[in-house]
Amino acid sequence: MAEKKRVIVLGAGPAGLGAAYQLMRGGYAVTIIDRAHHLGGASASFKIKDYIVDYGPHAFHIKDGKIDNLVKELIGNDYVMVKRKSRLMLDGKDLSYPLNTKEALFKINPFLSLKIMRDYLWIKIKRLLENKDDQIKTFEEWGLDAFGHTLYRLAFGNYSERMWGVSGKKLSARLAQQKLLKLNLRKLILKMLGLGDPTFEGGVVTYYDMYPRFGIGTIFDKMTESILKDNSNMLYLNSEIIKIDADNLEAKAIHLRQSQDIKTLTFDYLVSSIPLKYLTEYLFSPQEMMPRQIANKLKYRDLRIIYLVLDKDYYSDMHWMYLLDTHFRFNRFSEQKNLNKESSPLGKTVVSMDIACNYNDEIWNMRDDELFELALNDLNRLGIKRNYIIEYFTLKLRDIYPVYDIDFEKNLKELINILATYHNVYSTGRQGLFLNNDIHDSMEMGMLAGEFVLNQKESRQWYAHMDKYIKERLEGNIK
Repeated sequence: MAEKKRVIVLGAGPAGLGAAYQLMRGGYAVTIIDRAHHLGGASASFKIKDYIVDYGPHAFHIKDGKIDNLVKELIGNDYVMVKRKSRLMLDGKDLSYPLNTKEALFKINPFLSLKIMRDYLWIKIKRLLENKDDQIKTFEEWGLDAFGHTLYRLAFGNYSERMWGVSGKKLSARLAQQKLLKLNLRKLILKMLGLGDPTFEGGVVTYYDMYPRFGIGTIFDKMTESILKDNSNMLYLNSEIIKIDADNLEAKAIHLRQSQDIKTLTFDYLVSSIPLKYLTEYLFSPQEMMPRQIANKLKYRDLRIIYLVLDKDYYSDMHWMYLLDTHFRFNRFSEQKNLNKESSPLGKTVVSMDIACNYNDEIWNMRDDELFELALNDLNRLGIKRNYIIEYFTLKLRDIYPVYDIDFEKNLKELINILATYHNVYSTGRQGLFLNNDIHDSMEMGMLAGEFVLNQKESRQWYAHMDKYIKERLEGNIK
């Protein structure tokens, strides 16, 4: 019997495990390596005391048959279907998310609503009179063109600048294409004037999600169990990668440290779902300055999460609330029990709040008690007082959100072109392709990378395929 082709998979998150799972089913031997102690990456779950929580509540978004059916096959009947209920705190009002333009205009201050419509009409008239066909380059330009100044600042601009840590003038319009739903104010205004579609209700769509009984991480535990049933497949957690050996533009071996042991593993293919800056560091020597310099220009935002146990069954019926008003310091408020009622015991519920930051900045270095006091200021505005809180615990996560600055596309393209010269190295997923996307997409991209390896297609073909995938699937150009 011919020896199995061996593939190294870097990262045990949705994309990495998706690739490993596809390769295992195709008869290849896979070795999965991750620096963390757990499976699932930033989409993992963990148990602390009597509570099951995610690394910030996640859900599996229902999209298409292939990936959805795989998840159902993995977890069996141990899941619930939930009608997604997200909210916005905007102008002191509790509004639907995705933002319902009709609700936004009629529920908030009427003078503010008039200002929103005035600004929107003005930007459209101005562009028409100027007859400009300038390409929109920044996040702010995209937002102003889509919503006008008032709604952009109120609902997107201020929040996004807090989230990403830079001005909307310095963020790329590609961020808006991946993260914002372009709500149609024009249709709503025409309807109000009696000139448009009388059935238009503001653009809200109902979404359904799948959530495993014992946390979102169950998906990745089950995937790994399936992969490791074959003894030719291996898993290394808590592992530090030292370097990747390459010769004649082909990656051939990886060196890693696990506890006190140094291991060297040879392979035929490498699939990476880790941040590009780390892959570049491992693959290129310190003397190869150009790829390292380019990779270091691709910035990430880090995250701190505080989990708070409340002395009540439920705080609300929502899954997530995005805190848009400028007086909030945290970005998002979540309640785990609304995804899974078994995640907390009777009479208690866990809510979490996350705040974006940069490694080693003031927020990152805050003591837990200081972060708790900061959270209390926001919680008070949501009606949660100190005496409602039984206990709390915190978490730090690195490299969570790719920062789409103005130059990121140029830097990313240059780096991908360099990586593509290594015909057996495939970078994939949220981190591996510098994307803002969800679990479903990451699993799909991982499995697609596995298919390319199984079909022995070179990495240059892979990156060309993913460029098209990103534009069609993640940026709204779906046919």
